[in-house]
Amino acid sequence: MGATETEAIRRNVLEKLQKAALLLAPLERFSLIAVLALCTVFAMSVFEISIFAGDTYLIPSLVGVLWLLSLYSFIVCFRSLPENDDAQGRLLARIRFKLLRAVYWAIALLLFGVSAGVLLLSVRFFNILSA
Repeated sequence: MGATETEAIRRNVLEKLQKAALLLAPLERFSLIAVLALCTVFAMSVFEISIFAGDTYLIPSLVGVLWLLSLYSFIVCFRSLPENDDAQGRLLARIRFKLLRAVYWAIALLLFGVSAGVLLLSVRFFNILSA
């Protein structure tokens, strides 16, 4: 596999992440509202207010907040990617473009790691909840 094929694969993956983020973009406001609601449920569980007294809603609200914040950060980060307007242009423009793409790759890897961590936490929390 040559350098141009590898670059095309990398560009294709970032573009697929952008398409997924654009597809999920209508959920951006909903996720923030749901985070606020789940934080309220979490606080009411901690302070034992109203029907949310006890530990019944504590873990599900925390897991929901983590997942919704991951969704929101994915949508915000990959909504727009830097465009390669000047492919044959100056050297500094190409370096800047490559560095920006590298930053987006680092963000993608970070979000993948965060999602894996939230998945592991979800499994652990729900195992604790079902015990």
